[in-house]
Amino acid sequence: MQETVLKQEFNFSDQDFWNISRMVTNHSGIELPENKKSLVYSRLVRRIRTLNLQDFGAYYNLVQDGLDQGGDAEFLKLIHAITTNVTHLFREYHHFEHLEKTLLEMMTNQKRITIWSCAASIGAEPWSIAMVVDNCLKKRPNCEVKVIASDIDTEVLSKAQEGVYDVNPEVVEGNPYLKKYLNLLNTDSDAHKPLHHNLYVIAPALRKHVEFKTINLLHNWQKKLPQPIHFVFCRNVIIYFSRKTQQQLFEKVSSVMQSGGYLYLGHSESLMGVSDDYENLKKTIYKKK
Repeated sequence: MQETVLKQEFNFSDQDFWNISRMVTNHSGIELPENKKSLVYSRLVRRIRTLNLQDFGAYYNLVQDGLDQGGDAEFLKLIHAITTNVTHLFREYHHFEHLEKTLLEMMTNQKRITIWSCAASIGAEPWSIAMVVDNCLKKRPNCEVKVIASDIDTEVLSKAQEGVYDVNPEVVEGNPYLKKYLNLLNTDSDAHKPLHHNLYVIAPALRKHVEFKTINLLHNWQKKLPQPIHFVFCRNVIIYFSRKTQQQLFEKVSSVMQSGGYLYLGHSESLMGVSDDYENLKKTIYKKK
């Protein structure tokens, strides 16, 4: 492979990219193929400037030295920079329709149920789950349902806990869950001034249902979660992982899930060739055997 250096503000050689890519994969499982080199440059160049470093080699050394000494603060900033956190409430709505139906059925026999959003990002997924849970609990008040929301990125988890989203008012009006569980956010201390009509905050009643945790899916996280887990949302996660890492992840996920529990994947993801522990009910919805 011919050595290429991006002719930009900072030198970013193939070796620089390979060092950063290998470090990211080793510590998070995220794969960065060669065609992501320009993206990595554009996402990390701000950190180079902020830290007043000479080049990407110096940045790699800084992050790796931190990891070697047991510190991951800058590594997590790196992960935050290179990953995409584009999502919205009730993304892939059919998953939440399935969740509502099967959760209500499960609540007739189970008094304690755990739902895990394993890559919660900015929180749209776990808060959507919490809306379904709260609605179901009104019909089955004698049950206890806990939503665990986790992510490797502490920065996005902080945003997730805030529960504030920019949503088109027409979308809110068209979704009964959003209409019921989102409140307009007053961004001005003067109550007489108009509200910001696109910013909404999740209803306070939902907060008791969700617990946030920092979890690196590459590590042994099983003891951090209550078990068994009855529903797992692992959507738009494994597309970043190698097949081997996917297999290792679902071996662990399978070990903490209840037989008969449900797993939801992203629209472009599949367990084919990854795990035989699940029955494919329909595209991206699986049942633990």
